Amino acid sequence: MHVYLVRHGDAVSVHPSGDRPLSDQGRREAQRMAVFLADAGVRVDTIVHSGKARAAQTAEILNAGLDGNAKLEAWAGLRPNDAVAPVAERLRQAGSDLMVVGHLPFMAKLAGFLVSARDDAILDFHTTAVACFLNSDTGTWLLEWLVNPDLLGDK
Repeated sequence: MHVYLVRHGDAVSVHPSGDRPLSDQGRREAQRMAVFLADAGVRVDTIVHSGKARAAQTAEILNAGLDGNAKLEAWAGLRPNDAVAPVAERLRQAGSDLMVVGHLPFMAKLAGFLVSARDDAILDFHTTAVACFLNSDTGTWLLEWLVNPDLLGDK
């Protein structure tokens, strides 16, 4: 089983509602990442996100770029300072490939927890970066790859 951890795209700096949506740059980065993931053969049954506008919009763009057939769900526990252990347990029990779209520092700590059972941040997640983890036969997670949008060409 694969789990794809994604940091939301670049967001506007302020918004009247306080729930910052993606900026134009964030939308472009998410669209470029969606093309990359589709070309790489990534398929997921479910894309979960924090419910915040920037994470939900990133999830929607990635879903549309893959095949548009993934189920989109807002999960509690994916906010920037939430504990990672409960989400790691949900991922372990998921049973099929899925994508998680969230925020820093949560995503970096979740990556650390998956590989070491400690919530030390082990990755530098740029906006719209994607890290692919494989659930190994031993029940631990292995980092297979990490792609930052800067590697994908035009801004």
